[in-house]
Amino acid sequence: MRFHSAETLPEALDLLAEHGDEAHLLAGGSDVMVQYQRGELDPAFLLHLERIDALRSSSHDNRRIGLGALVTHRSLGSNAELARSLPALAEACRTVGGWQTQEVGTIAGNVANASPAADTVPPLLVADAVVHLASTGGRRSQPIGDFLLGRRQTTRQPDELITSIDVERVGERSGEVYLKVGPRSAMEVALVGLAVRLEFGDDDQVADARVAVCSVAPVPFR
Repeated sequence: MRFHSAETLPEALDLLAEHGDEAHLLAGGSDVMVQYQRGELDPAFLLHLERIDALRSSSHDNRRIGLGALVTHRSLGSNAELARSLPALAEACRTVGGWQTQEVGTIAGNVANASPAADTVPPLLVADAVVHLASTGGRRSQPIGDFLLGRRQTTRQPDELITSIDVERVGERSGEVYLKVGPRSAMEVALVGLAVRLEFGDDDQVADARVAVCSVAPVPFR
């Protein structure tokens, strides 16, 4: 197996264009290395992305928040602004494994791994998340519900990588929560994960309800 640690996004995209199906992406490694040790993965070329600063940046406006692909669960779970704007996602990030996993695991990695039990996906679904991808041929964006096809299956092409994920903030008259049921209270894969976002009208009645779940089907869904 060949290993290369890219330092810029263009370098990473050029290598993906060259190696295609032979390449596997590595960021924090909290999923990839476990799968490799189990023999579930045996890539001919491992492309490390953790040094690419362009994938760490985030953006904000009054309606949406853009999260760089390499933003970690730890940074999201401990971010006070995110806890106000996206409380369900912040809570989900605090439940992903132990603190060691949260320190290195990334938001894009959790999505791209396409586990049926991915904790961050239900909150992303109720926040109308959009996945942004890039290749040497250009860029494209796709709602997360369309991006995920099944267990370990996404629409990402061999020459593409996720650059960011943007999500809709909770509104002034909205609230949301992420709830997780597992055999233990910590460091456990969800038996069921549930995200709910409710929007209330001027009459204090529910005007819109979004509910998403994980661990109950081959792919999390809303």
